[in-house]
Amino acid sequence: MPKILITGGNGFLGRNIVPLLLEAGFEITNLSLHPYENIAVKNIHFDAFKDEPLELLKDMDFDFVIHLAGYASPKLASDLDKTIELNVVLTGKLLKVASSFMSLKKFLFFSSATTYSDDAARPLKEDSDQKAHEDDNYAHSKIEAEKICKIYMSQGLPVKILRITNCFGPNQNWQDKPNLIPQIMKQAILEKRISILNGSHTRDFLYSKDLARIVRLCLEDKQNFDILNIASGDLHEVGEIAEFIAKKLNVQVEDQKKEINRSKDLTLDTSQFKKLFPGFMFTSVEKALKETLDYYLSVISK
Repeated sequence: MPKILITGGNGFLGRNIVPLLLEAGFEITNLSLHPYENIAVKNIHFDAFKDEPLELLKDMDFDFVIHLAGYASPKLASDLDKTIELNVVLTGKLLKVASSFMSLKKFLFFSSATTYSDDAARPLKEDSDQKAHEDDNYAHSKIEAEKICKIYMSQGLPVKILRITNCFGPNQNWQDKPNLIPQIMKQAILEKRISILNGSHTRDFLYSKDLARIVRLCLEDKQNFDILNIASGDLHEVGEIAEFIAKKLNVQVEDQKKEINRSKDLTLDTSQFKKLFPGFMFTSVEKALKETLDYYLSVISK
């Protein structure tokens, strides 16, 4: 039975990925501040600001590492020092530990489409220039962590970087500095209205359940890649998403039409993904939004 070490397995992405991996027969160890509540998962309590992964994982061996732990959005990465410690330093420590795993086949590092430069040609390819906005600690941290990953890659460690676009779905944080879609759904449910900064910005919204299926395929995939863009290829304006949710809950949308210091277009080139996984079917954004809204209605309304 293949062994997987997953960091932050009780977070948003972990709670979408772990069930599929258990179903596939993987033996899972969750290194996390909070336990994954399933008897089939071994939990190791880990506080990234206090504990050393080398000590906790000493003499262990894993076939795969899925590194999810860290601040997962610009909103949560407001403290630069903590962001560096959690998103950059921790990645380096885990890579060092992983280099001692005799059975290691892949180390999956989750990066972001926000690392690409605004000046890079669209669609954004895996070799496009990277440049973070000065005030975006999150993107800066992902770029620096990628640099460490590439050093270990050059030394032969099987590190794979996944650059994902705007991911959403059940279990995503809606209380503390939520991302766009949970924020819109929270407004619609609690405030009976939706207010967005600029509805004209275009994004590729990736359903978390689709990402979970892709992660499983990446573990099984025998074709090699170093860096992989992951996006649905289905582009939507923010205003369109807001209107869809508004119609479901019979509320109004206010578009403030403010200028936002971010690229209006984060279109990713997914040609490499299509070659690796031909025929992969993404969930329609309408179905994904409906399932996600049903989830938030069940948890927010309690």
